[in-house]
Amino acid sequence: MSICQNRGKRKLAELGALTIDLRFLIVQGVIYLSCFGNRALSTDYHKMPLNEYSLVAFVVDSLMPIQSLQHHSYVWVSNNLYEDDSMRLDKFICKSTELSKTEAIQRICAGLVMVNGEIIIDESTQVHENNTIIMNGEKLAARPFRYLLMHKPVNTICSNVDGDYPSLFNHLSTQTAADKKSFIENMDELHIAGRLDVDTTGLVLITDDGRWTYNITRPDKHCSKVYRVGLSYGIPAEKAEEVVAQFKDGLQLQGEKQLTLPATLVVISPKEVLLTITEGKYHQVKRMFAAIGNRVLTLHREKIGNIQLDIQEGQWRYLAADEINLFMC
Repeated sequence: MSICQNRGKRKLAELGALTIDLRFLIVQGVIYLSCFGNRALSTDYHKMPLNEYSLVAFVVDSLMPIQSLQHHSYVWVSNNLYEDDSMRLDKFICKSTELSKTEAIQRICAGLVMVNGEIIIDESTQVHENNTIIMNGEKLAARPFRYLLMHKPVNTICSNVDGDYPSLFNHLSTQTAADKKSFIENMDELHIAGRLDVDTTGLVLITDDGRWTYNITRPDKHCSKVYRVGLSYGIPAEKAEEVVAQFKDGLQLQGEKQLTLPATLVVISPKEVLLTITEGKYHQVKRMFAAIGNRVLTLHREKIGNIQLDIQEGQWRYLAADEINLFMC
């Protein structure tokens, strides 16, 4: 069974035994994918619309175990990729009612949901903002999207649930709301637009708008991120100009064929710098400094695009309309 044939509902970790050759071409929001498995699978081309299970690769020509794909720099895995205004039908129902995903699927399979006058029994059907969706005779309207900014503390994880460390979603409460808003409801609908490592602090954007996230995280948008970096070894004043030029010209990261895109480095002091990058490679900042023989001790994100971190650690606030609109196009 190929990834597309099971519609991506199994996690990558559950497909660890499968070795595949991935070929992707993204054209107008559609992924064309060819899978070759270690079970003598024949070549099978699939056409799959971008949705919440999409796996997107921009550089191909490699054969590797699938479990390594999550950490390979040129493969990007996201749970919320929407290039247009489409959304899975079951997700739309969850967002317009108080039903759980299981309950939504049950309603759909029972033939209780109509889209534009037609009964739909496939929960993965893509629906759009301008569709008329009726369940049990009632027209559904999705709740407005939410857009939040949080100051991530150290030793928290960018996940909806706790793991080896507590989830930063534990801070979405009245006690830590910078603007004193009430407790966030339906937190399971939210996701993080650009994750940070457990030991990294700073600006995190949280939303339930997958299309908005896509505009921030898609590689071709080149969205800038500014990091304040604490270094293990000081950059001598006489070598600062040379190091700045190295980052501007691009660095060769271990395991990479291509140089990093031009980055802006500002030396604040020998052991503290500001780094602006427009990529999101795996552990990129740490690997960039490792490439010049240094080591990152502390890492703090201050800015994404033109959105600046302006609240205390552990706090969150809603984004203003002008901040939201920065990533609407």
